[in-house]
Formats: sequence, structure tokens, C-alpha cells
Amino acid sequence: LQEEKQRLESQLSGIPRMQQRLADCASCSGSE
Repeated sequence: LQEEKQRLESQLSGIPRMQQRLADCASCSGSE
């Protein structure tokens, strides 16, 4: 149960990072 909780938390913490990368890619392609 503890492992499952940690796994879900790591997934959730990875989502904002992915969104930030997508935003960076969008701003990079838009500036070119």
C-alpha cells in the first residue's frame, strides 16, 4: 500500500514537469 501511494505521488509530481516541458517547446517553436 505504501509503495502504491509513493508510485502515484511520483506520477502526479511528474505531470507538471511534463506540462512545463510542453510549454517550453511551444514557446521555442513559436519564437522561431
